[in-house]
Amino acid sequence: MLLYSVKPEYCMQFLESGSKVLIIMKRDWAVACVCLSLAVMSSCTNSKEREGITEIDVRLKQDVGANVPFHYSEMIDSIQFISLDSDIVGYVNDIKYCNGKYYLLSRSKAEIFVFDSSGDVISRVGRQGRANNEYVSVTAFDINPANNEVSIYDVATRRIVIFSSSGEYVRSIYPEISVFRDFSISAHGDYFVYTPDYMNNSPRGLWQLDCEGKIKEMKWTVPENFRLCILRTSPPIYFSRLSDFSLSLLGELNDNIVFEIGDNGDVAPKIQYLFDVKISNQLRQVEVVKEADALDKSFFYIHFYAETDRWSIMAVWYQSKIKTVFYDKLNHMRHVVANDFEYDYDVNGCEQVTILRGAGDRFLGLKEDENGLQSLVIIYLK
Repeated sequence: MLLYSVKPEYCMQFLESGSKVLIIMKRDWAVACVCLSLAVMSSCTNSKEREGITEIDVRLKQDVGANVPFHYSEMIDSIQFISLDSDIVGYVNDIKYCNGKYYLLSRSKAEIFVFDSSGDVISRVGRQGRANNEYVSVTAFDINPANNEVSIYDVATRRIVIFSSSGEYVRSIYPEISVFRDFSISAHGDYFVYTPDYMNNSPRGLWQLDCEGKIKEMKWTVPENFRLCILRTSPPIYFSRLSDFSLSLLGELNDNIVFEIGDNGDVAPKIQYLFDVKISNQLRQVEVVKEADALDKSFFYIHFYAETDRWSIMAVWYQSKIKTVFYDKLNHMRHVVANDFEYDYDVNGCEQVTILRGAGDRFLGLKEDENGLQSLVIIYLK
C-alpha cells in the first residue's frame, strides 16, 4: 500500500512565496503519501496516559529495531475499489465521506463529484466563475453532516460558497477570519477554521465561527514564540472527521498535540507525540525555511496526518528520511515504521494505494493503474 508516493529525498523543494517557503511534493498528485512498504522499527509498543492525554514516543534519531513486520490485516478489514471515469471526473485531488456519500474534488474540472456507495455519480457540486453563485477556485471544502450542504472556501474572493448536495446554490458568506489553511463544519453549522502561520496577517490558531461566519470564540492559539510553519500537503490537511459530532485537529510542531473538537465546540487535547528531536530556539523563530535549515539536526516536520475513530497515521520527515507512526487508539498500541522492507501484504489489493484522508471507520484513498487511470479506494478498518 502506498501512503507516501515519493521517496523521502524527493519530498522537499524550497519555493519562496511572499514571506514563506513552501515545502511541497515534486509531483502534484502526491498529496500525502508515505510508503507503507516500510518495515516496523518498533512494533506493538504501549502508549502512556497523562491527565487524559495519550503520549506516544517517536524516536527519530534511531533507525534500528526489531523489524517486526506490520501486517495489514491488523488494521484493515476489507477494501473496496470504485473505478473513476477520467473523462467525467478528471483528476481527483481530495476525498471526503458524509452520510453514505463520497465527495471527490477534481481541480482539473473545478467541481466536486458526489458518489454513492455503489460508485454511481449522483450529483455535481459547484461551478467555476465570478458570479455570486460561483467560485474562482476550491481552496478547501467540507460537508455539514446535519443537512449535507457543501461549503467551498474560495481564498481568491475570501468567501465560503454553500451548495446543496444535489448541486444547487444556497448562499455565500464572508467569514470574519477570511484567510485560513483548512476548515471543518459541525452538525450545528458552526465553522472551525485553522491557520498556523501569518497568512495576510491573519491571527494564528483555531477559531469557531457561526453559520454566518461571525466569530464566536478563539479556541486555541499558536504561541507567538513559535513561528516555524511547514506546508505539508497541497491542499494542507489539518482536520479529520471522526464522526458526525466529533472532529480532530493536528496542531503545529510547537507541541505536536492532536485536539478533539466536540460538536458543542469543546476543544480538548487527546494525543501528544513526543519526539526525541527538539527544534532549536533559533529554528523556532524562522518563518522562511531555507535548505540549510532543513539540514539542521534539530529540524523535522510532520509531512502527513490522517485519523479515524480508531486509527491514526503520522509521517515525519527528518534528515532526508520519513518515519511513519501507526497508532491503534482502541488497544493503545503503536507501530513505528523506519525502513523500506518487511511488510506483509496480507490484505488483497492493498499495494500501491494512496491514502488521502481518514473518515469515521475508514481511510479514503486513490489507486492508479499503469495508464494513470484512478480508482476510489475505501479502506474499511477493524
